[in-house]
Parts: sequence; C-alpha cells; structure tokens
Amino acid sequence: AYTKGSLRALLHGMFFSQAVGRQANPDQGPEPLYLAMLLENAKVHTVVISPAGIFARNRGLTTGFGEENYIGDHAPSERVVAEVLKRIKAGAPGPLFIYSHIFDPHSPYDRGGTKASLKESYVAEVSMVDAAIGTLRRELKKRKLDERTYLIVTADHAEAFNEHGRYHHGSTAYEEMIRVPLLIEGPGIRPRRVARSASVMDVAPTILSLFGVDTAPHFMGQSLVPFMRGEDPWFSRPLAVDGARHIRAMLFEDRWKAIIDFSRETEELYDLDKDPGELRNLAESPKAKAYYATMRAFFAGMNAPLDPAGD
Repeated sequence: AYTKGSLRALLHGMFFSQAVGRQANPDQGPEPLYLAMLLENAKVHTVVISPAGIFARNRGLTTGFGEENYIGDHAPSERVVAEVLKRIKAGAPGPLFIYSHIFDPHSPYDRGGTKASLKESYVAEVSMVDAAIGTLRRELKKRKLDERTYLIVTADHAEAFNEHGRYHHGSTAYEEMIRVPLLIEGPGIRPRRVARSASVMDVAPTILSLFGVDTAPHFMGQSLVPFMRGEDPWFSRPLAVDGARHIRAMLFEDRWKAIIDFSRETEELYDLDKDPGELRNLAESPKAKAYYATMRAFFAGMNAPLDPAGD
C-alpha cells in the first residue's frame, strides 16, 4: 500500500518484511539476485529513469541497474516519457530493459488543475498519464519498435478518498489502496481482459520470461506470460499484501479477503464478489478461522517480521 514496500515486491521479488528480516539477520546469506541483476547477468542492458531520489541506485530499490538517468524530483509524465523515448533512440548493443516511474497521480493532486473534489483532481492527473503513455505508444509504433517491444504499465499503490475514513495511501489494506491496474502490450499478445487478480510480485517473473531468463528461487511471484498467450493457468503462489503500518492481507481463490491489523489487534474478512466495497465484515463466519490460519502460517513460514511503519 506504499511505494517502498510495493517496489520491493516488483523489483526484488520479495515482500517488504522479508527484506526487513534479511537486513536484521545478515546470517541468512548473501544478498539475493534481484530483477536488474538477473537481466544484467543475461546480457540485457538495464536502465532506470529516476524522477526522484528514492529511485537512485544507492538507495536500495533499484539495486543492480546498469545505468541510471536522473531527471529531477517528481518530473511530470510527459518529461518521463520523453526521456524514455530519448533513451530508446540512443539504443543498446543488445536487449534493453527500461524502468521508469511517473508521479503525476499523487497528492497534493494539483497537476491537473484543482477540481470540485480531491478525487476529481486525482482523476485529472491520471488522464495526464494516460495521454503521456499514449504518446509513448504512438512513437513506438511510428518507429516500428512496437513489433519487438513489450510495454508494461502498472502502479505501486492506489489512493483512498474516504471510502473507509482514510485518504492518500499507506495506512490500510483495503482495495482502494492496493488494487492497481496491470496492462501489458507487445508482439504475440492476444488482446483480452483477464478478470483474475495478479500481483506486482508477478511482474518481475513475467519480464524475466520475456527475456528468456530463469526466475530466481526467492521470487514470490509467477510469470503471467501464459495469460498473454490466451491461456488461463492456475497459479500456486498466494496473493498477499504486506506493509501498511503492521497490516497484512491475503486474497484467496474464492475471492474472499482476510485482513489482520496487528497494531489494533483486529481481524476482517470480506467476500469481494458480493461486497467489493468491503463494507460487511465476515470475521465471525465459520470460514474465517481457516483463512486467518493460512495467512499467519504463510508469513510465519517466511520468517517475515512485521514491517516498520510504512510511508
């Protein structure tokens, strides 16, 4: 539900609490290989286009990237896209992977002009990103790079607008803070909309698969390439949420979702098919005990301590 935790999942393949656990227990062995490291080892040139200090390679999130292009704090989406296109034009001696981050849809929600409500202002910022990504797609097609380029668009977290008495992000594990889009476009992909949920944990294994690189054993996600071929595989990995001020959650195959707030010592359970707004807590349901036991066992099995307060 917040940037650091989510990008640990996306770029490192592990839950934030796992990373915290490794830092607290150096005896666990050498640092595992992250997404960029695995790609670099496979002779794929990796580039991070950094619009904020948090993405600098020496800050830990983008460890292993071969090249870093810093373009100033919170650069607007059109500038980020322009830098991506500039770097693509510069080329590489072989395969190329570029990671960039866009900050436009973010508090104080004023980049798209002040609207009647905070949420409308936020949506206006999302529209700015939509336009910038549209520019990127058109340029890729114009340069005939769309025939050998995969474009992946997702988000590190969503934003709350008082759906459960909270605003912004990082403080809960409700859907308004953690449900994000995932769009993948490229050669050989059959156009479709997949109703099943995935995880940002699945993005790195998907990227590795597209480059023909094996996923590291510690990665908690699985490649989505079978969905891109039009298949509907069953995945063994769980869909879990870690990090949001000592809150964890897990989404089960039947679309029931369990939330445990360890700070307030509360438990919640929702049937997302019938209650997508998470308004009817079914924690007293006969099914609840099994769901909570599964989630506790999963995190205990990873020996993952609770994260420090997320931001």
